Amino acid sequence: MPFAYFFTESEGFAGSKKVGGHLGVCPPLCPPLFPGSPLTPLPQGIMARVYETSVVLLLLTLLVLGLCTFTLAVALGAVLLLPFSIISNEVLLSFPHNYYIQWLNGSLVHGLWNLIFLFSNLSLVFLMPFAYFFTESEGFAGSKKGIMARVYETSVVLLLLTLLVLGMVWVA
Repeated sequence: MPFAYFFTESEGFAGSKKVGGHLGVCPPLCPPLFPGSPLTPLPQGIMARVYETSVVLLLLTLLVLGLCTFTLAVALGAVLLLPFSIISNEVLLSFPHNYYIQWLNGSLVHGLWNLIFLFSNLSLVFLMPFAYFFTESEGFAGSKKGIMARVYETSVVLLLLTLLVLGMVWVA
């Protein structure tokens, strides 16, 4: 909800109100400039809850965006690692005694392959399901609302899903 205002009971059709014989409609961006406007500010308690809810949703969105961005970076690294491996091998074969390209050795490429393999599995098995369940969570019934309640619920759901998948793998 972009603007925290509600209409009074004495308003007419579509949020308009007769003010001194004229039809007065206030744009939502400037309600204090028009004293006869049908818009009145919300009470402080409601404003605090609206602000708190919007901050929690902003943090939720930023966390999920960070997890998805990390996963996208890992996927991009996995796609570009094969051409990088081929090009670095060809450059090393073309210039075997050049001092400036000696860092393109097999150890570097092997280490990059191991890191991409690790982070792609981590992203696929844990981070992306966590991001999905985190956006769908609301916290357990009876717990305080906020980020940590969502993290707890998401962790429990992810743990139960992991146990379910491991149980199905164990049986099959």
